[in-house]
Amino acid sequence: MVTQPSNLKTTSSPVFTAIGLGDELLSTYDEGSWTPTAAIGGSAMLMTSQVGFFTRIGNVVHVRGSLNFNRLTATGDIVFGGLPVASSSNNQTMLAFSGGTGIEQSPPLVASVGSSTTDIVVERLPLNTTAALIAMNDTMVAASTLVSVKFTGTYFV
Repeated sequence: MVTQPSNLKTTSSPVFTAIGLGDELLSTYDEGSWTPTAAIGGSAMLMTSQVGFFTRIGNVVHVRGSLNFNRLTATGDIVFGGLPVASSSNNQTMLAFSGGTGIEQSPPLVASVGSSTTDIVVERLPLNTTAALIAMNDTMVAASTLVSVKFTGTYFV
């Protein structure tokens, strides 16, 4: 059975455990809403809207969400968090991520969920094949600007 974190808001469906489907066993099914978060340099951002939805089938979680926040003057790496279920220890999954208003997106940004976490990490693609990914940070977002982001994807638990 799924242990629900405090930020998880299951809407209308219950958690099902061990549903038999022929020779296969569906261990968990759950769906609902969750509250995405954003932090810069460890400081929580002032949110103007935040919404997330999820469906978990077995060890696969499908998520989608959006949030709007104001960076104020915080500095450091940007981390989006609050995923409804922590990822598995061997999870390495990419998500579709769209930075809208207020985010520098050249070169393009990519998003992923690492191992054993409820965070979405966003990184900038390198300018050449020998450089490393660059963590999304305050220099990519204008200070005191309303920022909007959207994301969707699948990760493993």
